[in-house]
Amino acid sequence: MQSDSNLNQFLRAARQILITMALLKILHYPDPRLNKVAQPIAQVDDTLRKLVADMAETMYAAPASASPPPRWTATCA
Repeated sequence: MQSDSNLNQFLRAARQILITMALLKILHYPDPRLNKVAQPIAQVDDTLRKLVADMAETMYAAPASASPPPRWTATCA
């Protein structure tokens, strides 16, 4: 019965993680918000960690794009 209890705890934790993750809206060119200069990050806290996790989830859930930007391919070639 101990393994059933552990499994139930794991499933509850996994369900909570899935509930708290969010897919974000992806901006596409020529959205003017893409031209804004970002501000430096003053402090890494739980709010920022959640945003980064949501951004990663959004990235992996999104359909693949046709090609990366030229600047990226130039630095990776």
